[in-house]
Amino acid sequence: MIKKLLHAIEQQTGLNMQHNHDFVSLSQQIFERLHESISDSTLKRLWGYVDPQNVKPRTNTLNILAVFLGCKDFDSFCRMGGKINEEVQGYRECDFFCPHLYFLAHPTNPVE
Repeated sequence: MIKKLLHAIEQQTGLNMQHNHDFVSLSQQIFERLHESISDSTLKRLWGYVDPQNVKPRTNTLNILAVFLGCKDFDSFCRMGGKINEEVQGYRECDFFCPHLYFLAHPTNPVE
């Protein structure tokens, strides 16, 4: 399922993940969209660009990548069979929750 996740990232971003700048770009896009960090080195290991050994990514890394695709977490991505609805970019699942978007949509009322 990890390979499906990586393929979905490539599809959504249009990056081939074959050059150093692809990994730097993805790392920046993740930070800009989610305010979460995954280093380009971690992404390179995940894609097998460097150290093409049997890499076991951390759950948090997989969750961030799944959220980047619009899923709640990696488990949700797996439950969907790795299939992403391309019609609705960023909001593909009814139980999707991103705190940054929630607070933009539900600003707190100042106490008067």
